[in-house]
Amino acid sequence: MEAIKLSNLAASLVLLVITQTALLSFAGEGGDPSRYNGWFGIGMGLSAVSVGVYMVVRHARLSKRDLLGPDSQPANFVPNAPRVRRRPRTIGGSGSPAA
Repeated sequence: MEAIKLSNLAASLVLLVITQTALLSFAGEGGDPSRYNGWFGIGMGLSAVSVGVYMVVRHARLSKRDLLGPDSQPANFVPNAPRVRRRPRTIGGSGSPAA
C-alpha cells in the first residue's frame, strides 16, 4: 500500500510540471516561461527520483530485517531454547516405528 502511495506522489510531482507548462503557455505575459519550466521540471524530477530511491532503500532494509530478524539473527532463532527431540511416529499405538 505504501508503494502505491509513493508512486502516486512521484507521478503527481511530474504532472505538476506539465500543468505549470500548460498554464504558463496561456498566460503569455512576461516573456518566455521555458526557463522557469525547466528549473521547476528539474526540481520536481529530482524530488520524484528521491522518492524512488527512498522506496528502494526502504524495501532493501525491510527485506534484510525480515530475513535476519531485529538483532541480526535468523528470524526463527531463539536464544537458549531447549532442544526438542521427537520420538518416531507409531502406527496404531503398537510402539513400532512407522514405515
